[in-house]
Parts: sequence; structure tokens; C-alpha cells
Amino acid sequence: MMLIAANSGVVYVNLEYFANKPWLYRMVPFSLLYGPMLYLSAKFFMNYRISAKKVWLHCTPFILSCIFNLTFLYVMGAERDRLSIGLFNKMFYAQMSLSLLAYTLWLLFSKKITMIGKLKSERWIFVFTGVIFLVVGAMSLVVLFSSGPTSEESTTVYFLRLIIYLFMFLFIVVILAYYLSRLKTEYQKQEKVLISDLNMDKVKGTEETIRYKSSSLTDEQLDAYEKDLVFKVKRDELFLVNSLSLGQLAEHLKIPKHHLTQVFGIKMKQTFYQYINGLRIEHACRLLRERQEITLEDLSIICGFNSKGAFNRQFKALTNCTPSAYRDQESDSSKTSS
Repeated sequence: MMLIAANSGVVYVNLEYFANKPWLYRMVPFSLLYGPMLYLSAKFFMNYRISAKKVWLHCTPFILSCIFNLTFLYVMGAERDRLSIGLFNKMFYAQMSLSLLAYTLWLLFSKKITMIGKLKSERWIFVFTGVIFLVVGAMSLVVLFSSGPTSEESTTVYFLRLIIYLFMFLFIVVILAYYLSRLKTEYQKQEKVLISDLNMDKVKGTEETIRYKSSSLTDEQLDAYEKDLVFKVKRDELFLVNSLSLGQLAEHLKIPKHHLTQVFGIKMKQTFYQYINGLRIEHACRLLRERQEITLEDLSIICGFNSKGAFNRQFKALTNCTPSAYRDQESDSSKTSS
């Protein structure tokens, strides 16, 4: 939203105070930053660590384009005729279409995109953004290869700008709606935690046992639920989603939440979080054996933990050693076997 605000502000200042030079705002090609934003957002939701180096790398085309545009402006000087401005506009649309389409196609065909599909509400933002980028990128190609002029007076350019600003407005509406839904969800979670704390003393283990025993589910139904649970959680790697909750898992499996709770309590003899954390630590052990170069901080994020501290505690609780000690043991054993 800050990027959209900056982009719109520059365009407004240009058209309001430099109306005789409507192409001037293109000297700062904001369009080359939207693709990287999409890429980095996807990486963030796939639990990948986003380093400053990676951010600068994806912003390099924007920086180089700014340098080139300023050089172009300086070299042309007073000789900026209609032909040179038309060439400059063509380069602008070429850069915009290439960036938007390249990042969108990466989003569509990346193997890791299945992680985004596991999200509940965030995936619709990525779908909406992908559609926007495809439409704008395709229209930029139309403008680029059209035989007519690419000036601000061009009907095609005017229509493209209208579509872009409409999409900007719709994107802001979608983001605000998402933000409000997150606030509502967080409020409901806090409310549930408060109610749970108030009733904690009233809830006894014997009451849970009685509730499970009085379940209307048969052993066959519990077995079927358990098999479906184990298969889909491992197949879709749902345990790697750090925001995964029991309710989200029940919705994904299309199993009533209270039935899923009974599966964990009666069949699996463990809680939801114990099961998910066990799979995460199992996955972490596999990565420690296969990827010696991975850092423990990256490993904790990849495996679905919110912090390195939580990862270390769970790892030690389940393996009786720290992740670094486990890595050293595996490294020593591999050297001995070789």
C-alpha cells in the first residue's frame, strides 16, 4: 500500500505541476517493484527467510532503470523530440510487461506455490494480484507492439492507465478487508483464550475421558478419520504452515473440529500440537542430515516454527539433544561410514 501511495503521488505531482511533460513520472519506474513485492510476499508466506541481500537483488532492475532513465534525460537534454520520447515510452512498457509477467508466471508455475494454496485467506490475495499483473502485463505488451503513438494522448495508453488505477483501488480494498478480517480473527482467538483460562480449573481430565467415551463415532469412523488425517497432512506438508490451527486443519480435511479432537485424543493419544510439532521435528532432522549448510534460524522457519527458541525447545524435548548437537552427530557418523 505504501508503494501504491508513492506511485500515485508521483504521478499526481507530475500531471498536476508538469502537465507539459506527462512522461516525466516514468523516470521512476515503480512498475519494476510490484513483481518483487509479489515474489517476496510469496516467500514470506512459504516460511522462507527473506534476507536484505535478496531484497536488493530483486530491486536491482528498478535501480538500474532509474540510472538509465536519468542518463537518458541528461543525454537528450533540449533535444527531446517526439520520436525520442516515444522510444522512451516503448522501453518503459517493455520493462513493465517483462517484470510483471515474469514474476506472475513464476508464481503460477513454481513448485513451492502449493504452500500458498494451503493458506486460508491469503491465497485469494495472491490470486487477485496474479490476475492484475497478467492483465496489466498483457496490455503493456499491446501498447508496446501497437503501431500507434505511446503518448499520454493515445487511447490505448489512456485505457491502460485507467485499468491500472482501478486495480490499485481494488487492491487497497482487498488488503484493508484482509487486515480487518485478521483483526477480527485475533480478537476471537484472544476471547477464546480468556474464556479457556477462566474455565481451566473446571475442566478435569476425567471429564475429557468421559466425553471421548460418549462419542457417537464408531471405531471404523475414527480409523478412517485418522488415515485421512495422516495421509493428507504428510502429502500436503500442512505441518510446515506456521499459522496452522486445529480449526484450519479440520476445514482442510473437511472433518468436524470436535471429531478431529476425538481422533487425536482417542486414536493418536496426543494433542494436535504434539502431533504437528512431532512432524516438524522429524522434517527438521531430515533436513539436518541432507543439508549441512542450512542455518538453524532458516531451519526453524522452514519447519513451521515462529522462532528459533521455540524450535530448539521442541527439538530437544523430542530428541533429547539440540539441533546443533544432532547435526554434529550426523556429520560424525557420515564421516565414520565413509
